[in-house]
Amino acid sequence: RICGFPSPDRRLDDDYTHADFNDQISALKSARIEPFPISIGALDTFTTAPYFSVLDIEGGIARARQALAMPAGDGPGETGFPYIPHVTFGLYGGRFLMSDVVDRLHSAPEATSIRLTVNRLTLMTYEASVIAGPLTSVCAFDLESQILTMLDPEAMEALFR
Repeated sequence: RICGFPSPDRRLDDDYTHADFNDQISALKSARIEPFPISIGALDTFTTAPYFSVLDIEGGIARARQALAMPAGDGPGETGFPYIPHVTFGLYGGRFLMSDVVDRLHSAPEATSIRLTVNRLTLMTYEASVIAGPLTSVCAFDLESQILTMLDPEAMEALFR
């Protein structure tokens, strides 16, 4: 889920507070989501980025998204946009006709489907002003043990200053 911009207090619709974070962790614990399978396969595209499609085999992604829902429902930037499970593998570096992009993706050799088990959910951040900038893994919630582990304590502390 998109959570918004870290903020000590909620002033704007896309502010994400420490209380929001704590509420989401409590919701994950209450939901007791167990590790779940996904399948990564076919190539597809958004207007700005190509991706591998992800099949939510047993509904684990949907359960996690439901548990992580913000009080107002959809997170910032999600209203009116259906969620599409995917793995982005790049960003387009120019302007292209979408029909040409789709034709090229669909003419590529069929991707072998890869089945994986999702064992943890990770809070990741990025510098919103840096296009295609790096992601930082801040903490991870282990679905088996139901334990939250800090991966980057400094990044976590900086989130809600």
